[in-house]
Amino acid sequence: MAYGQWKDAHPDRGPQAARFTVTFRAEHGHGPSYRQLCMGLDWKPINWQVRGFIVQRLLSSEWLTSTGTVPWTLRPGPAAQEQGITLPGARTSAAAAPAGA
Repeated sequence: MAYGQWKDAHPDRGPQAARFTVTFRAEHGHGPSYRQLCMGLDWKPINWQVRGFIVQRLLSSEWLTSTGTVPWTLRPGPAAQEQGITLPGARTSAAAAPAGA
């Protein structure tokens, strides 16, 4: 399946992916991998190349963020946080700013 077809079939992909990262972390203590995200949301049939492209698009549109190259690092990104989709106890950039800054 091409990305364009997949995208058309999943119009709520950004919020859905961000919410999934919150639920996954609550259950497992870490964020999902690319594969765990796509499988958990039943986004198939997807090969590893399309899966990587999907997650990269979600990262570039800021629905998701990643903490690095270590697996299991997906988290809700700034676009998700603007919609109230956050990890419990997560600090926003405003909350992280020192007082009087």
